[in-house]
Amino acid sequence: DVKDIYPIYKDPNIRKYIDDIDDYLDTEMEKQKAYIKNVYSFYGYGLWGVFSKTTGKLIGRCGIENHVIDGKEEIMLSYLLDSHHWGYGYAVECCEAVLKYAAEELDIKRIVAVIDYDNSRSIKTAQKIGMKCERDIIYNNRECLLYSISL
Repeated sequence: DVKDIYPIYKDPNIRKYIDDIDDYLDTEMEKQKAYIKNVYSFYGYGLWGVFSKTTGKLIGRCGIENHVIDGKEEIMLSYLLDSHHWGYGYAVECCEAVLKYAAEELDIKRIVAVIDYDNSRSIKTAQKIGMKCERDIIYNNRECLLYSISL
């Protein structure tokens, strides 16, 4: 799926909010292969592709990952959609499905989201799925907000 999602990563409206995307497709593909091999097999979860129900086309990703935030291990919700699909409720739908899976299948009790101050769309999504803002943080050298939800 990397070839399909890579153009989404390159969108300047999205790129400014995501870290660790390589400028070269071949390198990014190798990183994703290693991620899939190691992360999914170790944790049993990760980021999943989001596909349009009408076209079947990959339009984003959504899932949970383990991250260290302010020195504490957390399970972080991550999501992004192709900007052509913003405003239709897809992010909320995907995130709700991931939260349900995390609670019911993985018995996870807490999930966080790290959101840039100026990412109003992601802030609204977090709020719509029941997340609450805990505090301001610095994450990857950016001023962000830490949202959380208890499951």
